[in-house]
Order: sequence, then structure tokens, then C-alpha cells
Amino acid sequence: MKKFLIPLFSLFSAAAVLLAVVDFRRGFLFDKTFYTYKSMFCVFSIWQIFLLAAGICGLYLSSLYFKKHEKSESINSFFLIGIFVILMLDFILYRGISFSRVLDSGKINLDWLKNNSSKDFTQPLELSFSYLLTVWHATMLSCLVAGLFFMALPKIKNKIKNYTNFKATVAGAVVACTQPLCSCCSVLILPAFIKNEMSMSFMLAFVLGAPLLNVTTLTLAFILLPLKYAVLRLLGGLFMTLILSYGLVRYLNLNHESIAILTDKVNSKSKLFHFLQKYLKINFENDVHQSNFFKTWFSLSFKVAIMLIPSMIFGTILTSGVWYFWPTELNNSIFAVFLISVLGTLVMISTWSEIPIALQFIATGLTGPAAAALISLPGINLSSLILIGKITSKWKTVTAIFLAIVTFSFLIGISFI
Repeated sequence: MKKFLIPLFSLFSAAAVLLAVVDFRRGFLFDKTFYTYKSMFCVFSIWQIFLLAAGICGLYLSSLYFKKHEKSESINSFFLIGIFVILMLDFILYRGISFSRVLDSGKINLDWLKNNSSKDFTQPLELSFSYLLTVWHATMLSCLVAGLFFMALPKIKNKIKNYTNFKATVAGAVVACTQPLCSCCSVLILPAFIKNEMSMSFMLAFVLGAPLLNVTTLTLAFILLPLKYAVLRLLGGLFMTLILSYGLVRYLNLNHESIAILTDKVNSKSKLFHFLQKYLKINFENDVHQSNFFKTWFSLSFKVAIMLIPSMIFGTILTSGVWYFWPTELNNSIFAVFLISVLGTLVMISTWSEIPIALQFIATGLTGPAAAALISLPGINLSSLILIGKITSKWKTVTAIFLAIVTFSFLIGISFI
């Protein structure tokens, strides 16, 4: 038990750092009088600095200890699992505070949509800037989780590799339920999956399931949406993650044996994979010990952020532009459903942002587009499709995913007209 004391101390120190950051975003730890600055993007208190400093000092002291003492595989696994649990708790806390405030007010806070003064063509830029400031903490957590996945994958790959066919699809969906990631974040993990020859059934279910089936989104859907739309959100997510993804794998013949061929293609043809491996120096076989755990983790997370943030900026500008130029004269028509099915599959939004958008459609009587938006918006986007194509060099797969999601969203939408 004694050998776990220092790792536990490190985990508590890491938790203190993350707690200080989430309080800077949400402002919930201290009395309101202790916060000297408040905005919709951050809340500052001097006590956050003390909490942050204590956590950093704890991490530094424990790292000195680990450099001088022998490491064991059990300690390494314990530490990796501990960090993952802390990140998940931080995600829950971050979303939970927002969730409780939503319940208190009875509506999702859409102030970021109103945080602009322009009514001309510059409005999409202002909306995008406001949105990026709103989701900076969620983006940081997503990058940290993605970095941790790169580190943890070598330890769990053998078990996942044994899963094939529909069992692998179910496994990918189960893992995805715990990950409140948008499509772009989940796609970033594909190179690691491919390099370690994971089943394509697992990979596609994870990519689609993370934005469609994460527990936070589904909970908010049942709280805020009319019941039939909430049920649609759940059943639609299950269908796309389990049935649609498995059907695509079978239709495209992306069986387990083809993964080895795909890995060779990735290694020889994918410029993006070479960028990930060579320039970002991501080692998918890295055996990480506590002495360099945080250095490796933060380095990988930062490199993920380098890829993620530019695509987020582009995606949010594109998304804001779509809603700004949405034809107001469109009624609850088949064409409107088709338009949102196509655009929703292309534009990028963060996880559960489809709910307030669908609520706006419902409020204006556009029930068909609302239903289609709940499926098309979170499932995939143009940036993710391009990343999948560049990573795998299989553009037929990209086209099939796009057409399948558009078709399914369209059929759901017209059934709600």
C-alpha cells in the first residue's frame, strides 16, 4: 500500500490543478464575493492561484521522487487509470455545473449567440469568436483526453484487437458513451487505432458514437427537448453508431484482415499520418513511466491542440455563416430538411450544441429540420471527413459515410414534417 502513496499524492495534485481551471471557467468553489472578475467566459478569484500553485508544486515534488525510485508496471497502470478517472470527473463537473444551471433556469444559456453587435456579414466572425471563448475549457479537456488515449492505447490494444464484427462495434459504442467528444476530437485518435491494427468496426463506432451517444448529451436531450425528439436523439444515435457503422464496414468490406493492409497504406501514403508520427513525434508504442508521464502527456495533448484548434476556427466560422445566411423564407418543407441534412453533415459543432439549434427550429415550427439537425449535426463534419480520408487513404469510405448520414437524417426529418 505504501508504494501507492506517492502516486496518490500526484493524482490529488493533478486534481487540484484541474479543479482550479474548471473553477476559473465556471466559478463555483467559493462565495460570490471572492470572485473579482466575472464574464460568460471565465470567473477569477485569487484563491484559484493558490489552488493552482499547490497542485503544480505537488506534481513537481512527486516527479522528483519518481526519478529516484524504481517504477513498476502496476504503479504505471494505476497512475494511468487514475488520471483518466480524474479527467472524466472533471468532464462531469464541467458539464454538471452547466447542467444544474440549465435545470435551474429551464433553458440552455445561449448568450454566446447574442454576444455580438454586428448585423452585417461580419456577424459569423463575431459569433465564432464568442463560441470559441465559450468552449475553451471543453476544448482543453478534449485535447487532454486525446493525449491520454495515445498513451493508454498500447496497454489496452491487445484486448481491443481481439474484438471483431458486431462485438467490436458494440465495444466502440460503449467506450464512446464515456467520451463527451465532438467528431473532430474522436477522429484524431484514428491514427493510433490504425497503427495498432484495431478493428474498423470498433473505430467507426467510436468516431460516430462519441458525439452521438455521450451520456451528457443524451441527459440534456431528455431534460430539454420534447419527449419525441429526445427519443429520436437516443434511437438515432444508437442506429448510426451500431447499425449504420456496422453496415458500412460490411458493405465496404473493411474486415479485420483488411486493417493490416490499411496500416501499410497509412504508413506509406498518408501524409497526415507521417505528420503525426514524424513532426509531432507521437510514439504509439511508448511505455510511459511516472517520471516523464506529465511531460509526455502534455506534449501529446499540445500536439493534438495544434491540429484541433485551426479546424475548430474554420469549422465555427463556417457553421456561424450557415445559420446567419439560412433562408428565412424556407418553411417546414422537404427541401428545408434536405438542406439541413446536407449542411448539418458538413458543418462542425461541439458536442450537444445541436440541442439549442434544434430548439430554435422547433420554436419556429420547423419540426422536420429540427429532427434532421439532431442527427446530422453531431454525427460527422467536413473537417472530420477530410481527416478520415487523409488518415486512411480510403475516400470511398468517406463518401459512403457522408451519403449514409445525409440519407438517414433526411428520412428522419421528412417523417417529422
